[in-house]
Amino acid sequence: MSLQRFDPTALIASMPASLRYDPERQILLVLLNTGGDDKASGRSAVASIAFTDPVGPAVTRVCAAARQIGATRTLAIVVDDRMEDSPRASLEAGVDVLLAALMEGLSHIAATLTHVWMTKRIAAGSTWWSLTDATDCGVLIDPGHTTAATDRQAKGYTTYPSRQALIDAVSPDRQLCAEVEQWMPTARMRVERARDRAAAEDCWRNHYRRGLLRTLFCIADVAAGEALPPKDLAELAMVLSDQMVLDCLHATASSEYQVHAEQLWTLLLRALAGPERAAPAALLAYSAYLRGDGVVARICVRAALQANTRHFTSRLLLAALDQAVPIAKLPAWTRFGVAAAADLGIDLAPADR
Repeated sequence: MSLQRFDPTALIASMPASLRYDPERQILLVLLNTGGDDKASGRSAVASIAFTDPVGPAVTRVCAAARQIGATRTLAIVVDDRMEDSPRASLEAGVDVLLAALMEGLSHIAATLTHVWMTKRIAAGSTWWSLTDATDCGVLIDPGHTTAATDRQAKGYTTYPSRQALIDAVSPDRQLCAEVEQWMPTARMRVERARDRAAAEDCWRNHYRRGLLRTLFCIADVAAGEALPPKDLAELAMVLSDQMVLDCLHATASSEYQVHAEQLWTLLLRALAGPERAAPAALLAYSAYLRGDGVVARICVRAALQANTRHFTSRLLLAALDQAVPIAKLPAWTRFGVAAAADLGIDLAPADR
């Protein structure tokens, strides 16, 4: 393991913004491609492993991500509040086993783990130290003042106090769900009648166009700061059950509507408790994946599949996450969404086309 001096203060402090939550009892891995002329040179990825994760699958997942970017170097940060706040502190039982397995797995794919730092928590004033050099230590700056945090805040994204808090932010709100559920029978009846009319009159294009426009109007309402009543949320949930509308909405992930669209998908995840959750969860997962937020993407994919184990889009996204498919290969869904929306007479092309 190389002992070349590298000051990790800013890197460690940026982890909460990169992950969207304050990590606890985890190993964080920064995968770097430092190669020469390869097209992937300069790329990086962040992975996290909880101490309670099964070792084998965790190492496999990290190595898959490393292969996808052609990683040639890996940096690790161990966050464990149980350690003594001292450079002489040692790893807790079990953590050393996980770290050793990671080192071995990464060395086999030439993504050598070169540095390991430890800290009790990622917060202003917390001490960090090197696992391999007791003289190498420092004090963390405020994570909220890092470049990564400032960028996240400017784009309207929240960093949560824990991973569980992030999960809670996209989990059903019991009271809101009950209010929306009261309107679901009426919403289902309306969409069934609308589909019957579309089938009888062979006017599916108009049917899908109305559904897509209704969703875009809701995104505009969110952008304007307007609250959507439970009745509208119930009807919107049924609109998203049309696969064509869902396919079109993948285009919002690369459009000027992206931030507010994600806010709407999040609201729906809070408002729905049944199988209708799968569609907004998949949309939020795709949008998060596309902007490099793999943590949110995986949480949302799991939520989608819990709501509907057969949800086709979500199953594809889960496969992409498990195989660490490069972000550069995902925009095909966006392009399809743009084309599908254009067929309905609606322009969802990126603003910078």
